[in-house]
Amino acid sequence: MLIQERNLFFAIVCLLAVFVILVRNAQSSAPDHQIFLKTDQGPALEPLVVVASDNDHLIVAGESSAISSAWAMKIDFSGKIAWTYTLGLLAEDAEAFHGTIFSPKFTDAVAMPDGTTFLCGSMPRPPTQYAPGLLVHLDATGQVLSKQLILPKQRNASGIADINSCISWGDRLALVGQVFHVVPHKSVFDPPPRPEEYPYPTGSVYWVLLTDANGKIESEAQIHPSTNLISLNIGPIVRLSGSNDSIVYSATDNNSTEIIRANVEGNVEAEKELSGAFSLVRPVVQDDQLQVFGVSTLAKSSGLNVTMLLDNQLKEIGQTQGVHPAFFLTRVAYRMPDRSLVLFGSKVSRSGAIYNSQVAHVSADLKSETNMSPLRDAISDGGSIWAATPIRNPGEFAAATMAIARDVIPDKPEGTGPVPGFKAGAVLDFLQIN
Repeated sequence: MLIQERNLFFAIVCLLAVFVILVRNAQSSAPDHQIFLKTDQGPALEPLVVVASDNDHLIVAGESSAISSAWAMKIDFSGKIAWTYTLGLLAEDAEAFHGTIFSPKFTDAVAMPDGTTFLCGSMPRPPTQYAPGLLVHLDATGQVLSKQLILPKQRNASGIADINSCISWGDRLALVGQVFHVVPHKSVFDPPPRPEEYPYPTGSVYWVLLTDANGKIESEAQIHPSTNLISLNIGPIVRLSGSNDSIVYSATDNNSTEIIRANVEGNVEAEKELSGAFSLVRPVVQDDQLQVFGVSTLAKSSGLNVTMLLDNQLKEIGQTQGVHPAFFLTRVAYRMPDRSLVLFGSKVSRSGAIYNSQVAHVSADLKSETNMSPLRDAISDGGSIWAATPIRNPGEFAAATMAIARDVIPDKPEGTGPVPGFKAGAVLDFLQIN
């Protein structure tokens, strides 16, 4: 009997110890604090990028399709706004795009050493024209130094040009995006136009640009994908360690992925095709490891995630497969100094439906994970963490999510306006990942 009591006591102690560990793990990833962001118009804000400006400030930017505007803010970690910048459709374009989902957007940002900020993205245009890439340069106080609507030098009569990612290159700027060249047909029954009528490329191509310190375009290149990607969903730019003239970027259509190494002139130095949906992993602390994370076509049926190590020539030098994170859709991936992954995105149901924003801290071998769902009170998020960045010390992150009202209740019998205190905008969560 005494032995049984001792065994029971030992089991209880073990359970308590496990509980304490779980609580500590949960607390270690709990939000330090949250900041609610909004603009004067009060719409929901889609935060497509958040970057650290310095040790005390962040640049958050994105779009708001509700008011057809791109927006950006510089804030400190307490939520004090240093400046706000909003860019709407030009008056002549607003009517053409009235009622559509198209809007200006900032998809990336770069905080330069001199305190200025570059915002890159795209500006819509009526269908009969070219939608240009967008590059805005702001001074340290948020005042516009320059605003450029950039069109590719080689283009047909109409198309779409997007700048998806940008990165500082010393005192210069590297931009990577895509150009979709449209060849208009009067009718589906008409023969295609002759090559001499539309001498430039058709379909989607990579668009690589280099600017000087003031944003003036120094070089431009259009690169044809080597694979038959249906669309170019371009991810972040990664600078190779020890290389001052090469960058790596990737694109996926969720069925296949292409990874490209290019030099400052946009010339392809190496490329690799992967079956499945992959994205580049950004290191929290700069190292010489090039890594991709995703789900391969071959491993998808078994529910396995894959990390792959590549050398500077994009040749595979190692691969890990594992079941974690489970039921998770990744938007942003970072690598910690211990090689574990911090993934920002959303939890999904077994049927694939997105149902809440979440952070997954996954071991390097993909065999275990710790999850954290940001707390929400008067608001509900947009279903996913959209952007995230490391701040200050390794393990500290700021994550951005669209914020919408949890409930919209009529404030008067004949109206459907929101209740007082209605919140729409974006939320920044400050997290500590151990």
